[in-house]
Amino acid sequence: DSGAPYGDLAYTVRATHPEKSNVEGLPAEEAVISYRDVFPPAAPSRLDALSEGDLVRLIWDPVEAPDLAGYLVFRAEGDAAPTQMTERPTAETFFTDASSRRGVRYRYTVVAVDAAGNRSPPSPEAVAEPF
Repeated sequence: DSGAPYGDLAYTVRATHPEKSNVEGLPAEEAVISYRDVFPPAAPSRLDALSEGDLVRLIWDPVEAPDLAGYLVFRAEGDAAPTQMTERPTAETFFTDASSRRGVRYRYTVVAVDAAGNRSPPSPEAVAEPF
């Protein structure tokens, strides 16, 4: 069933007579399946981080996915683990980090998210140190 929508689906089959189209057997027991999107979108292929005074501006290549919900931005300070900066996926392919501090080295990544909540691997890392 190549046109099946995502969700819970029920299927059954019936036997038919090869010469009499109005003769059908009883339906077989229904088979219920849960058809879910488990395939994440591709990761953004390029991420640039540009320092501008106290700000860091991020820009990345868009991801082509028919069910793309947006992007999540992550930041790590020094060698610390990354933390999510955007509460929800953003549809934009740019982000301004106004909470950065001068003289601190930051590492950024971006993750694409689809409508089912599947997350891509992170983009290549971009590094910035506001001046």
